[in-house]
Amino acid sequence: MPRPSPSSGAYAAWLVGVLFLAWVMAFLDRQIVTLLLPSLKADLHVSDTQVSLIQGMAFASIYAVAGLPLGWAADRGNRRNLLVGGIAFWSLATMACGLATTFWQLFAARMAVGLGEACLAPACVSLMADSFAPERRGRAMGLMQAGTPVGSAGSLFVGGMLLSALAQHPPAWLPHGWAPWKIVFLAMGAPGLLVALLVTTLREPPRLETPTPRLASPAAGLGALIGARPLTYGLFLATFSAVFILGYGVSSWAPTVLMRIYGMPPRDAGAAFAVLLLVCSASAGVCSGVLSDRLARWRPGDGRVLIPLLGLPVTLAGLAVFSMARSAGVALVSLGVIHFAMNFVAVSSYPALQDLVPGPLRGRVAALLLMIGNLLGLGCGPTLVALVTDRVFGDEMALQASVSAVGLGSAGLALLLALGLPRLYAQARGAPTGAGPRPAVVTP
Repeated sequence: MPRPSPSSGAYAAWLVGVLFLAWVMAFLDRQIVTLLLPSLKADLHVSDTQVSLIQGMAFASIYAVAGLPLGWAADRGNRRNLLVGGIAFWSLATMACGLATTFWQLFAARMAVGLGEACLAPACVSLMADSFAPERRGRAMGLMQAGTPVGSAGSLFVGGMLLSALAQHPPAWLPHGWAPWKIVFLAMGAPGLLVALLVTTLREPPRLETPTPRLASPAAGLGALIGARPLTYGLFLATFSAVFILGYGVSSWAPTVLMRIYGMPPRDAGAAFAVLLLVCSASAGVCSGVLSDRLARWRPGDGRVLIPLLGLPVTLAGLAVFSMARSAGVALVSLGVIHFAMNFVAVSSYPALQDLVPGPLRGRVAALLLMIGNLLGLGCGPTLVALVTDRVFGDEMALQASVSAVGLGSAGLALLLALGLPRLYAQARGAPTGAGPRPAVVTP
């Protein structure tokens, strides 16, 4: 089987660095909605549930529709060019959020952001899989996905500072009637246009096969691939969908808990949560990638899917402490543990899934994972928390309890599902659980 050519050296570092920046830009604007929640509620006269729809369903609905077609485009066309167009489109759409004057205008702009970002995972994951040898793929993808917490942290830190500065000292050039949150959206979107230019420097690598036997021929469609192992793929997608519900449900509302329950001003809450994301979530992605590669060498059959069994119990413990926290310090420490553990698990999904699929289907399979994960995670996670707050407790000051309830439920479900993954995954890989290396078989 041919080996990826840019798997080492200066170009490998450049490739990972540029794709890291692409992930940073994709997540730069997602967390900012939480920080802007008080301003959005006041200016647009919306409820927690409506804001959660802007955070989640507006993005996830179009992401679900566009994900597979864009995954198909990544499998058939030039992935670099697809990524350039997607980054430019979602950056302009983020800036358009700052021009919204009604709930529905902002909802539509967030849908446009989702349309652009739907190309990110299929293009990036497929590029990575064809650029790095399997034994180094987990670390490379972990470094790339460290852009997720860095982008989220950047939006909170920079956005919080900018929002505070604009509110205290509105510049003379600010148009009459323009709220500071509008400028924040414009500032979050503009740098993405520069990153799109950087992506044009990347090379389109040759498409490589995967050594997984008996799954499907490269010409077979996504349905045939999943149909060959429906229980394996179904359990895998269900497990990580529950992880995504956990992640988005907790992360989307954690800064609001700090502001609403513990009285932290937006700038302080944003800075504290940004540091938490940088230290805990970013390091979790790197650790997950490195350990995933080591486990895959130790247990080629099921090593990569042991990660959830390590991280989810720690997540549950952190959520239990968070549910009982009565001070901002305890809440922040427990949130740090939660974010490290759940990102440690989430990042492992990409290399694990890429090891199962033929090269010509990598984009579509990555799109399917993100489509289901975002539709359920981003689409349902924030809204579930809001509905529990509004409908079950009927008290916005019960937000911490709502976050804890949704988090414990989704993490517990994910752990139960993950218990069945090692055996099924090893069978799909064509090796018994814990087996040593077997000869690579290239699908004809």
